Amino acid sequence: MKNFPIDYFAIVVVGFLIGFGSMFVVRPMNASPSIPTFSDIENKMVDGRQEEVKADREVDKINVAASREWMENPEPFVAELEYLMETNCSDHAMRQYGQMLARLDTSLFHPDTGRLRDADGKTIPRIGMNLLLNSIPAFLPLPYLKDEHVPGNFKRIMQHIPRKSDWTTCTFNISPMWRIPRNPI
Repeated sequence: MKNFPIDYFAIVVVGFLIGFGSMFVVRPMNASPSIPTFSDIENKMVDGRQEEVKADREVDKINVAASREWMENPEPFVAELEYLMETNCSDHAMRQYGQMLARLDTSLFHPDTGRLRDADGKTIPRIGMNLLLNSIPAFLPLPYLKDEHVPGNFKRIMQHIPRKSDWTTCTFNISPMWRIPRNPI
């Protein structure tokens, strides 16, 4: 008689679990033409992957490494920025800077829009491009470049850069992190 409440409680709990579990019995389902089969889904995945591979091939034609190399290596530009500030963006200094930019590979930038392309070959949004323009040292002097100093490879990029109307002051926000030399491993 002492175990009666415990036994009763155990029977109720087990019954409840069996009753609740019977609600989720897997019943066979009739095939419907609107439900795709596994092979249909697999074929769609393969087709989608082929489109991705095609986009990757288009990006592979671009010399991605050459474009990224100068964007990820700020050290050569820091000295140039300091010189430009020292000379207050004089025509001579900006002409030299334009010659330096002419040697850079800009194939990673879309030929029509002038915006940077991502790994899939799609152009990054305007907000992303504005962020890059303010964070990569090579881009900082571009608003100060006069049209005659802009090299041919940067002309398409210049369409996204708000130009300075007053060239009397030339200052750049050179981040302390850019001044730290990096040793490639």
